Amino acid sequence: MPSAGAPNYQPDSPGSERGGTTRYLPDQGFLPPLGLGRGLPPLRKVHSRLMVRTYGWPTKYALSPDELLCVVADAVKGRKNSYLRDVLHRDVSEGNVLVVPVMVNGKRVFKGCLIDYDNAIKFSSHQTLADDPASGTRPFMSGELLRKRRYFVQPDETLSAPRHDAIHDMESFLWVLVYICLSRDGPAHRRRELWDNSEDAEPLRDNWRALFEGEFGYLAKRTLIDNRGEFKLCVLNFLPDYYKPLETVLAKLRDILETAYRSREFDHVHEDFIKAMEAARLKMEPIADPKHIELQKREIQGRQNDDIRTGDISPIPKGVNVGTAISSTTASRLQEPESPTPKRTKPTSDMLEVPLTR
Repeated sequence: MPSAGAPNYQPDSPGSERGGTTRYLPDQGFLPPLGLGRGLPPLRKVHSRLMVRTYGWPTKYALSPDELLCVVADAVKGRKNSYLRDVLHRDVSEGNVLVVPVMVNGKRVFKGCLIDYDNAIKFSSHQTLADDPASGTRPFMSGELLRKRRYFVQPDETLSAPRHDAIHDMESFLWVLVYICLSRDGPAHRRRELWDNSEDAEPLRDNWRALFEGEFGYLAKRTLIDNRGEFKLCVLNFLPDYYKPLETVLAKLRDILETAYRSREFDHVHEDFIKAMEAARLKMEPIADPKHIELQKREIQGRQNDDIRTGDISPIPKGVNVGTAISSTTASRLQEPESPTPKRTKPTSDMLEVPLTR
């Protein structure tokens, strides 16, 4: 035990780089200064660590557009199964949809899994209070919940704030797909235009900030849900070549949401999403670009290095996608940016408000 008055070194927040590096900063909060703690017994504490095997990989490491659709469709199926059991997830985000290995007919394949039910509620019995803060990961939350106002209402209409419903989780799935399709330009490869200062990529960065970083992201989301043309101009036109094959299905998912929001009928939205993605998968072509093939091989090797064996994973009942996981940290991916940290919806001072750019 360090002597009285000596600085403790305790972990601060994890560093921004992937790989689990923790920064240590001096802290004086646990031991009193010399002279003030005399005569007091030392505090006895227990430090515990839980070690678990890696379960899956974040969706941004999808091997192909086809695998991305497969993983998200499986997560929607898991979301539907939960909803049929009266459970509302309320935190669908890029970090909560995982790629996981499963055995199908004796062959190892990759499927999708929706995790992290920390914010889930029993929908039928949950009592929503007027001052309840919305739950979720802000970049992926529905604009209705962020604004606390329904889409498609007249300015003079006085309606109560929308209650978190199935449609809001489904809208989050759309923003997960848009997030990945705008920020990746190859298998598990980030799109560097989002992080450099090139003038040509400025419209892309503006739209990215408006949707996923700005305090007023609900305005951008409302615009895109309200107007198919704006969705094409501000999202689909900015897709990299790698994700161009998903242009039609992204537009279809947006259309499904608009129809459901206008009618306020949400019963079939899960099935409509699943059908749209499965139909799109039937038209997917294998990756042909040599650069993308090489990136795909590297990601496959990274998965093998993670040593995830399907035998270590509890059997998943047919049609049910549940589980828990920690992220992988292979060396080939250490420089990837962190996905947004789940948080309550109170905006921070450094959030930006940027208008959508066509």
